[in-house]
Amino acid sequence: MKRTKKVRILRCGFCFICNKELLSNMGGWIINGERRFFCHNGDGDCFDRYHQDNLRRRAAQTRKEERYNATKC
Repeated sequence: MKRTKKVRILRCGFCFICNKELLSNMGGWIINGERRFFCHNGDGDCFDRYHQDNLRRRAAQTRKEERYNATKC
């Protein structure tokens, strides 16, 4: 009788955007510098959406600061 290896599958976290469970044996997920987990399966995935939203938010903040500084002078 052969012994079979038990494969452990660990829950690593949940996607920050869609709340999908991310497991150790599945590929296609990313942890960013803020220790947030994201799905990453190609174009239009949760990580790309988060990144695009973050870029838009930063651009809007920069424009707001420029307008504030322009009226301040």
